[in-house]
This record gives sequence, structure tokens and C-alpha cells, in this order.
Amino acid sequence: MRKAPALTPVSYAFTLGVSLVADALFVWPLHVVLAAGQNAILSMLMTALWAIFIILLPPRSHSSKWTSRVWQILNAAGGILLSTIDSIMLASLVAMLRTFYFFNTPAWAFLISFALLVAWGSSQAPEAVPRVIMLWGPLLITISVSIMILALHNVQYPRAIWPNHVISLDTVFSGVLMMAYILTPIGLTIRWLASPQNTVPVPKIRILGLFLGGGFLVAMYCITIGTLGPSALIHVRWPIVFVMNEITVDSAFFVSRVGIAVIFGWLTIMALGFLVHARILVDGLVNTLSLPSLRFFGSYCVTGLWVAIAWFLPSPIRADSLLLKIVNPATWGYLLVEMAMLLLTFAIDHHHRSSA
Repeated sequence: MRKAPALTPVSYAFTLGVSLVADALFVWPLHVVLAAGQNAILSMLMTALWAIFIILLPPRSHSSKWTSRVWQILNAAGGILLSTIDSIMLASLVAMLRTFYFFNTPAWAFLISFALLVAWGSSQAPEAVPRVIMLWGPLLITISVSIMILALHNVQYPRAIWPNHVISLDTVFSGVLMMAYILTPIGLTIRWLASPQNTVPVPKIRILGLFLGGGFLVAMYCITIGTLGPSALIHVRWPIVFVMNEITVDSAFFVSRVGIAVIFGWLTIMALGFLVHARILVDGLVNTLSLPSLRFFGSYCVTGLWVAIAWFLPSPIRADSLLLKIVNPATWGYLLVEMAMLLLTFAIDHHHRSSA
């Protein structure tokens, strides 16, 4: 099987960033605020430490055969969870589009169009994914920063961004657990990005990828909760989209609202993130079965599975129920085992280095 060329540090960081954002964009930050209230910012900081742990301890090349087998099983479990989360986010995306923008368009039109785009992209040559991300990454960052600057004008409750003077550790911890599903793609993406060149980029490059994705989500949290306040935010199903859709530009141009820029930029970010996830799943399947020819059909099978699950989740309420009551608790177990394996493989690698 043809291997992808080594990634540049910037390409690596962008790829990790979009992989992280894709599974949080349109539902963020509703669930964490429901769990932790105004102290959600503390939950986010604790979750960031959790993510840094995953990022700084990637599996090492000296793992034994049995640890390699455990990693294969763990990656397969993570892939199943990631597919389910992606399907839920796809269902939420379609529901949001039909609520805000395209009222009479059937859901299947969005599902099939989005899935075919991602499937086609993930079936291309190994170097295609990072190249596409590097093509769109700078433009998307520019659009996002511009929209955030415009959104600052609507921030009415800056005090709500800071933690409440009464801090309940129970609610803070609940907020951390509520964000477990967001951490699912981090380890999988790092291990997938490391496989072509059989090495792992230096820590500062991996941290940069976390900063790009996590920093975007934190900024969106601050703008959203500062605009609506924690009390109003919990009554809006897609708070980020609602807040961004209210931005207006006083000018003589044809478009005074920036909602179209918001939906274009964030649809692109989500498509890029799903493209990374599809490639992770397909490459894992190809490597496990040693069938390079499976990549093309595997790409369409993965996205077809997303569509099938999303189709049976026609309402956001059912999607949220599946995510919070079943998938997210399963993700806790996956992440705990992943952390244990990261520590174990790090200890084995340290032992081999000491013995050399």
C-alpha cells in the first residue's frame, strides 16, 4: 500500500484541529452548560488537561506484540464510537439546516450530498486529505476570526464568561464528563497521523493542533454565553448558530447578515473533520485486513453507515438522548482504557530505552 508523505508541522496541527472541532461544532456549548452552568469554563479547563495528557503520551514504537494487539482492539472500539458520534452530529447538522435555512428541503438530500462529498474525498490518495485541509484551513481561520470580531459587539454579559463565585465541584466534574465525546477523536487522529511516517511530531506541534481546535471552541463558548447568558443559553438548541445568525453589518453591501458566511465556513469545517474521521476508519480497516483495494468501497460504506444511523435519528431530541445517555458514558470507559494504555506503553518505552 502506498504511504503518504510525511506531514508538515502546520498540516499536522490543522488536521488535528479540524478533527477535534467536527464533533462539537453545532451542539456546542449547550450540553456542558446544562451540566455545569456558569462554571462550565472550569470544566473546559479540566477537559483541556485531559486532552493534553492524551496528546503528550502517544503510543510508542517499542510496544510489545500483546500491547499492539490491545491497541488494535482499542482503536476498533474508538472507531465504532467515533462513527456513532459522527452520525449523531450529522443528524443534528441536518436538523439545524432545516430549522434555520432550508425549511422545505428533505433530510435525505442533505444526508446523501454530505456523505457523498466526504466519501469521495476520503477515497482519494493518502496525501489528499492534508492537502485539502491546508488549502481551506487558512481561509476558514480568517472567516472564523472575522465573524468572532463582529460577534463581540453583541456580547452583553461579560461577567457570565467567568466562573460563578460559588463553585460546585460536582457540577464541574459533571461538565467534564459531558465533554468526553469531544475527546474521542484526539487519540485516534494522532495515531493515524503518526502511522505514515512511523514517528510522532514533537509535543509543541501536537499542542498547536489542540490549541487550534480547542481554542476555537473556547472562543465560541465565550461569545455565546456572553451574548445569551447561561440562563437563556440552555433554552436554545443550537446556541452558536443562533448567536452567529444575529450578527449584522451596517453597510451598503448586498448582504447585511453574515449568517451565510457562518454556515459556509462551519459546514466546510465539519466536512473536513468528517473527512479525517472517514479516512481514519477506512485506513484502520484497510490495514487490519491488508486489502488496499478496500479503500474506495470502504469510504462509501463508512459514510453510508453514518447516513443510515442519522436517518433513524430524525429529531435533535433523539440524537441528544443517544449521545448523552449511551454514547458519552461508553466514551468514558474508552478514554480510561486509552489513558491506561498510554501510560503502559510509555513505561515500556522508557524501560527499553533504559536497557539499551
